[in-house]
Formats: sequence, structure tokens, C-alpha cells
Amino acid sequence: MRAHKKTLGITLVFIVAFALSLGLLIVPCSESADFNTSLNGVSAFDANTAWAVGMSGTIIKTTDGGTTWRTQSSGTNLTLTGVSAVNASVAWAVGGSGTILKTTDGGNTWSGVPHAGFTNTLYGIDAVDVNNAWAVGEKGSILHTTNGGDNWTSQDSHTTTGIVTAVSAVNSSYAWAVRNCGTILHTSNGGSYWLSSGG
Repeated sequence: MRAHKKTLGITLVFIVAFALSLGLLIVPCSESADFNTSLNGVSAFDANTAWAVGMSGTIIKTTDGGTTWRTQSSGTNLTLTGVSAVNASVAWAVGGSGTILKTTDGGNTWSGVPHAGFTNTLYGIDAVDVNNAWAVGEKGSILHTTNGGDNWTSQDSHTTTGIVTAVSAVNSSYAWAVRNCGTILHTSNGGSYWLSSGG
């Protein structure tokens, strides 16, 4: 019985650690919060304009350098994990169950972007401009669009089990991505091939 309890305790520790690594558990904050929700991502276009996203489909935006933040309707209750601002009007957000959202009017309306039944959770997105963007997530997912999200192409990250947690694009050809296992990937040809940078 004692051995069983010890095994159960160790298992629970691993489950909690794994959930924390995926952002599935909310750790209480000790400081006073600006918003009564967990925020997961932020992206600024300039010194005045920025978006932040979080739990339960939360999207907030500032246009005055953070003095005030206004809530925007995302149209989803799923957790949003990443956001990328292209300019003051165009931004993208990603999250649970393969959610990809886009606004072209400063966030007055956010629309879901179709991507052929993709359901893996996405953790990061980076848009070069209004047409070119990469989104990354679980099971080694890397998605790429060159036409404003009308079509998304799945790219090979060389894993189907790891999590691609973040991506940063320099231009429509060159981008970097990281995986939770410590791997750094980069492409110089628009994602046709991703190379491991090594350590």
C-alpha cells in the first residue's frame, strides 16, 4: 500500500509538471492583476498599439501605450496562446484546438481562419506582413500561409511528438522556431525545409 501511494504521488507530480509546461494549469499570482484572467501572449505594432491574448478567448488591445486596455470579442471561449500584430489594423491570434483568428479592422471583428480540420493546439504565431505568417504548436506543428490565411501549408519540423512553442520570422523566407525539447529550427526558403541549428 505504501509503495502504491508513493507511485501515485510521483505520477501526480509528473502530471502537474507536464500540465504546467503546456500552460494548462493556472498558477495563482501574488501581485495585483490588471485583468481577472491569465494572459499568455502579447504583440506590439508600435509604442502605442498592442494586443494581448489569454484564457477563455480573451483579447485586449491598447492604442495609447498601455494607459487603457479594451476587451475585444474573439468569438471563441478557447484559450488563446499567441498573437502577432502586423500593423494597427491587422493582427493574428492562435490557441486551443487549432484556433487561428485574424482581424483586419483593428480588432473590431475577429474571424476564424479555415485550415482544413487542423485541431492541434497552437502556441505561437508570427506574421511578416498581411499575407505571410507562420503558426506553431503541438505534435511538431508548423503551419505557413502566403495569402493572408486563405490557405495553410503544413511544414515538416522533423517531429510528430514534440511541441513547437514559438516562432519568429525575419521575412517571407527566413524564420526561426523552437521546440520544448531544446531544439532550435530555422528556414531560409520559406519553410520548404527546416534545419536544426544544433547546440
